[in-house]
Parts: sequence; structure tokens; C-alpha cells
Amino acid sequence: MNQAQLGSCIFVTGSLVGQIETAKKVPTRDFSERVDAALGTDGMFSRLVGLVLHSQLPHWLSVGAARVHHHPAAFAAFVAAAAVGRL
Repeated sequence: MNQAQLGSCIFVTGSLVGQIETAKKVPTRDFSERVDAALGTDGMFSRLVGLVLHSQLPHWLSVGAARVHHHPAAFAAFVAAAAVGRL
């Protein structure tokens, strides 16, 4: 299966598939879930996305991101606190 064919299966462009494949863009969880479904990989790509996103963050932020990932209320508080520092 080429990039255009995979893109067609998961409702994105082949160009986006290529950009993610070459690490020019970071895949979203939705993208990875669609790839898993299209290729029958039993969640492998979805698990990899978590690792990719975690590895891109500075350590101090990745610790907080890991905590808020499972707690939406904590995420909302984190965003509010971060916004105060930016305003």
C-alpha cells in the first residue's frame, strides 16, 4: 500500500501520510487510530503516538502532560495556569 492509498483509507491526503512518515508533522491520536484500523495493527500506532508526543516535550512539561492526559479537569487547570503567564 502506498501513501496515497493509505491516505484514502483513512480520509487524509497521501501528502500528509508522507509528512508524518518522514517526521515533518506529528500524527494526532485520531490519525494513529485510523492507521491502526486500516492496517489491523491492534493499536500499535496509537501507542507510538503517545511515545512520540511525550518525547518531544521538555522533561518538566512531559511530567505534567502525562498527568493531565488522563484527567481532563487537571488539563483545564493546567491550560488556565499557562494562559495567565502568557497574558
